[in-house]
Amino acid sequence: MKPRSVLFDIFGSYVRYRGGVIGLGDLSAIMSWFGISDDATRVTLSRMKREHWFTSQRVGRSSYYSLTDQGWRLLDEGHNRIFERRSEEWDGTWQVLVYSIPEEHRSTRERFRKELSWRGFGPLAASTWVCPHDRSAGLHEMLPDGASLQVLTSRTGSVLEDRTIATTCWDIASLKRDYQVFVDEYAPWMDPRRAERVSKRESFVMRTTITHAYRRFPFRDPDLPSRLLPRDWPGHEAHGVFRGALSSLETSAWQAFDGVYEQPPLGVTAASG
Repeated sequence: MKPRSVLFDIFGSYVRYRGGVIGLGDLSAIMSWFGISDDATRVTLSRMKREHWFTSQRVGRSSYYSLTDQGWRLLDEGHNRIFERRSEEWDGTWQVLVYSIPEEHRSTRERFRKELSWRGFGPLAASTWVCPHDRSAGLHEMLPDGASLQVLTSRTGSVLEDRTIATTCWDIASLKRDYQVFVDEYAPWMDPRRAERVSKRESFVMRTTITHAYRRFPFRDPDLPSRLLPRDWPGHEAHGVFRGALSSLETSAWQAFDGVYEQPPLGVTAASG
């Protein structure tokens, strides 16, 4: 796991529930559980601070870190996409985006495509993406001057056509295989007795590892309606394994965190979140 990913998970899963601020020494100690050195932690924090993900405060010889408003928003959006899966019936309506971003804004175009993937859109054509859910809010604000975006809704004539769109826009076969691999690898951690057989630090690391492994799926899976999926679809089981394993490891992981974490001095506060 990259230091950046571990840092976001530490803040999103633990630090935010202890006031949103943590000392550099405590943070470095936790990062070492993942084999990440103090230098790597400092360099990553410095880079992410320049990118406006973190803010820091200094008290005496100690530094304390918190996420910025931008960072907390990212965590909130990620939490919703990872933990909440759609279960309501689909009415057959596709949301269709048609956009154009000038070549001089190529980097913005790449970020925009990544955002579309994260939200659950799939590419039907080069600049035409579709999603079975309404997730276009805020996309216009991401576009530079000279770009355009049209948001449409559309329905096909049959379930067969809908399934064709689904298999065109998303690699359902490989997604199915990877969901099954996730289930096979992490289902044993749903048993609390297994968590009791490892140390508290190992529970913390495993809980983060499982979160990291599952976090990749929302980029590839838009929560397709059941009628567009194979009957033996393992995605629902994978989500249950994810939630169950995290719950099983939760107590020990928190004990590991609280064994290191020290409350910051008065006056050291988080940006928000």
